[in-house]
Amino acid sequence: MKVGIVGAGNVGATIAYTLCMGSYAKDIVLVDRNVDKAHGEILDLQHGLPFVPYVNLDYGSIESLRGMDVIVFTAGIGRKPGETRLDLARNNLGLFNDLVPQVMRVNKSAIYLVVSNPVDVLTYATLKLSGLPQGQVFGSGNVLDSARFRSMLGAHFRIDPANIHAYILGEHGESSFPVWSNAFAGCTPIKNLRAYDPEALNAIFEGARSVAQKVIELKGATYYAVSLGVSKIIQAISLDQNRVMPVSCYLNDFGGVSDICLSVPAVINKTGAERVLSLPLNEDEMGLLKTSADRVGTALGELGIR
Repeated sequence: MKVGIVGAGNVGATIAYTLCMGSYAKDIVLVDRNVDKAHGEILDLQHGLPFVPYVNLDYGSIESLRGMDVIVFTAGIGRKPGETRLDLARNNLGLFNDLVPQVMRVNKSAIYLVVSNPVDVLTYATLKLSGLPQGQVFGSGNVLDSARFRSMLGAHFRIDPANIHAYILGEHGESSFPVWSNAFAGCTPIKNLRAYDPEALNAIFEGARSVAQKVIELKGATYYAVSLGVSKIIQAISLDQNRVMPVSCYLNDFGGVSDICLSVPAVINKTGAERVLSLPLNEDEMGLLKTSADRVGTALGELGIR
């Protein structure tokens, strides 16, 4: 598997580092407008090659993305104090308007994985700018949010998080929501567990949704956990695992929601986000999904994307 990463900031460099720990990425290329930064990150990683499965590491320009199987977009401007999400979207959309056509010029066959924020808006923009098939372009979405959620639920119920099956869906942001109606520990509905407490569980969801801001306040940015999540997505592509993950992908009549990118359960394999799985949401959850769609759709309209 050959992976190109566009953006050598905290997230891009940490994704490269995380991929070095596995054995499924054989070639990693780091691309950034600041060539020295990309060069330095690759040099640092190369010095650790004796300690990890061997991987070819390089840096370069957009031209270096030729022949990559997956291209990860992490480039973008971070959200500044007092800046709205729409401001962030406008700034990063301008970057993507320039970047995506350049990448398309050298590689139209790769899977495009968008990590930059706001991920739902930029995934939709990348899909429209590239004209690629829907499953070939998707975003990391709520993979990390759902992992945080499962981890916290596991601690509450004293059950291995790997055996907690629960999703946070919708927008990667303020209007995301938990799917309590389809949350399980093993094959047991969470509502049937002894420690089930709606008030405590809602607090867990709010904690999972807001904890990123706490990390940013404490250390300035989040990048370790999201990099682990992106690594798992790339592993699913590389090994053709058909793994179900809550990624941001294009919806076409998902419970009546269409022409938008939001996080829903999708099957990830060597083709990308191969298909979206239907999920029987209850009436309240369908309302929350539509709220997310309206929120992201409004941003797309204000940005002139649709």
